[in-house]
Amino acid sequence: MTNTPYCFELCTTAFDCDDTKTLLQPVSGEIVFDLTDPPYRPCNGDGDVYTLYFEDADLEKYCTTTDTSWISEQIARFIARFEESLDAAIATIFATKVGTTFDGDSITNLPFFVTNSTTGTSVINHDSMWFLDQNFNDIQGQGQYALIGGKILNKIGTFQKWAGLNDMGIDLAAIPDLNPYLYYDRNMDSILGQTDFIQVAPGAAQLVTWNRYEGEKNRRVTDLYSHGTIVSPATGLPIDWKWRYDFDCEKWYFEASLHAELAVVPPGGCGTAGVNGILRYHECSLTDLVPECPESPES
Repeated sequence: MTNTPYCFELCTTAFDCDDTKTLLQPVSGEIVFDLTDPPYRPCNGDGDVYTLYFEDADLEKYCTTTDTSWISEQIARFIARFEESLDAAIATIFATKVGTTFDGDSITNLPFFVTNSTTGTSVINHDSMWFLDQNFNDIQGQGQYALIGGKILNKIGTFQKWAGLNDMGIDLAAIPDLNPYLYYDRNMDSILGQTDFIQVAPGAAQLVTWNRYEGEKNRRVTDLYSHGTIVSPATGLPIDWKWRYDFDCEKWYFEASLHAELAVVPPGGCGTAGVNGILRYHECSLTDLVPECPESPES
């Protein structure tokens, strides 16, 4: 549910029974996700769908493990890769949903590092760290924001001694409210570039999913086929799966899929038409992301 902002100013006027009243009616709207688009499925760059399958002849090659153990291990690896690929797909969409600052900028250039004149090494620029908070305050951000990015964000977090979230989203250091929630995602380097990252307000973006094979659609005919939902042990994400056995060819087939959309707060506000709680930053200092060794003196 979204609400339009109340945009007005204050003025000093005397009460008059003949005042012309301008009506200001609250307007709210519901954002609906029907999730009718095709689901995310494993595929190659040409759109060919991948299906994991097992043959009896291949399973007979393993003498120290059972068929069930081997298949379960491969399915676990398959699901882990599914989540990694889903992360890349959603992150690509997320990068297109960046809003603007209070001043209307879609990208904020800040030098997060400066060079120590004595040692020649890079150190954190506290002026930029202050402005990171100030930008969030200017858009009236509430709660503690999160930072999502690749190498440059990881470097900033290391210099600031921020402990972030691991791959399962577990808070590694019971992060106090003084520190942002930090998430390193290596996919962001190819999506945003190695010197950009995103700041997001609580609730500004949310992954919306729907599972086809829950409830009455959950089929468990073990010897022939099964349709169900597996909850990832790493992230808790429920993923649809199909399992089928071809008794003529003696092959097992496993497929995974998930209907998902990214929900983002609609932009808008009083004098802030592009603000949606998602900001992008570009690290523009002259320091190298990766330190380089000096040239060896000629012998």
